[in-house]
Amino acid sequence: MRHAEAAPIGGTVRSDADRPLTSRGEEDAIAMGRTLGRLDQDIGTVLTSTLIRAKRTGECLVGAMNGSPDVRVTPLMNPGFDHEMLLEEATLAAGNVVVVGHQPDVGMLVSYLTADPTRRVFAMPPGSVVALHRETERIPFHIEWCLTPEVLRATAEISTAGVHR
Repeated sequence: MRHAEAAPIGGTVRSDADRPLTSRGEEDAIAMGRTLGRLDQDIGTVLTSTLIRAKRTGECLVGAMNGSPDVRVTPLMNPGFDHEMLLEEATLAAGNVVVVGHQPDVGMLVSYLTADPTRRVFAMPPGSVVALHRETERIPFHIEWCLTPEVLRATAEISTAGVHR
């Protein structure tokens, strides 16, 4: 997952590491947490980078999920992280794992795990989640689905308007 929408640098926000979530970012992370809690009852761990916006995204996710996944703040998710070291950490975690990080790193991780030969960065707007799955350790992951905050907001609007298919 890419961290949710964050404030730009300026004013009281003096560095990239200090960028907090915007109010929309907090709302999006909570909505994504509710959705992830319904889609995957086996999430046991959320790994976040040490940057404020990623930590807060992880806190909002877990606060909105059913159950209580363990939130672990780790420099292994900081910008420029090593994919192999992160995978080692994730294999030690309980249950399914959600990682919360930054672009382009999380997009590069998706390409790496799906064995994309072009190694293009998978585009991920703020607050987006990509679900990956693999049958065995011998094959690459495949993308099961991708969900953005915009899609969640659109489906909520359709639901509240009473439009059903």
